Amino acid sequence: MGIVSSRPQINSKLKFVTSFLHNPKLKENKTILAIWLVTAAITVIAKLIIGKFNNYKIFEGVYNHAIHGLTLYGPYPEEYGDVNLYGIIFSFIISPFAILPQWLG
Repeated sequence: MGIVSSRPQINSKLKFVTSFLHNPKLKENKTILAIWLVTAAITVIAKLIIGKFNNYKIFEGVYNHAIHGLTLYGPYPEEYGDVNLYGIIFSFIISPFAILPQWLG
């Protein structure tokens, strides 16, 4: 009996979701861009607050190690908690971002 009584709730929720997703405003480029930008901003802010941007630290380290003539593939546990898998060409591709402050890079 509990299952039968909850079906109208499920159907009404499904109708709401379906009508929301079929809203013409969601198909406009401005809306899609706004959703994408808000999602990206929330993700970046969350990563900065939590402090989990290890990939960026690796990318920055690749550049710094390359310009100082250090090995690119050695462990640097005091800088980042992983190892670099990228080569020397990547270090120069990432260089514009590596010279920026961490909060901006």
